[in-house]
Amino acid sequence: MAILDKDAYWGKMMYAEKRNEENREKGAENGLTDEQADALESISRARHNMHTNIDSLVRSSESRNCERDLIRANAKLREAGLPTVPSIPSYEGDYIDIDDLDFIIYELAEEYNMPDRDEEEEKWQEWYDRMYGRLYDKWEAINDKIENYLGEIDEKYGTSYRPTGATRI
Repeated sequence: MAILDKDAYWGKMMYAEKRNEENREKGAENGLTDEQADALESISRARHNMHTNIDSLVRSSESRNCERDLIRANAKLREAGLPTVPSIPSYEGDYIDIDDLDFIIYELAEEYNMPDRDEEEEKWQEWYDRMYGRLYDKWEAINDKIENYLGEIDEKYGTSYRPTGATRI
């Protein structure tokens, strides 16, 4: 992921704001309420935040704000009368069942057959890379489910909530 300068970051933020306004208008013309538009903006923001922080989610539980935001956004969808995103809980206090590397290394090493780092450094690194890839893929699968969900909303309401990737760097 590239690091954006202040102007580029501001430009992306303004683009997202404009896109949300257009989606709200198109959605209203096709039956979306303001509450539903708010919920869709919330899941879109939470998805973006999660997608740009997958590495942190994989490595440590310190970044669970992304997970909490996804669950809250899914709850907003449910409360607004929209279908929820599969595989994401929609009730506060629940969690997304994906471990992070810190938890696996310090709490579940035996369960995950982690080699001893001091005795088998090369094997440990291979294990680490494999575990990182698996966890990354699980978060990426959630991202894909959200993007597919937003695509279905777009088809139904004539909106453009699903990210196009056009402004990804």
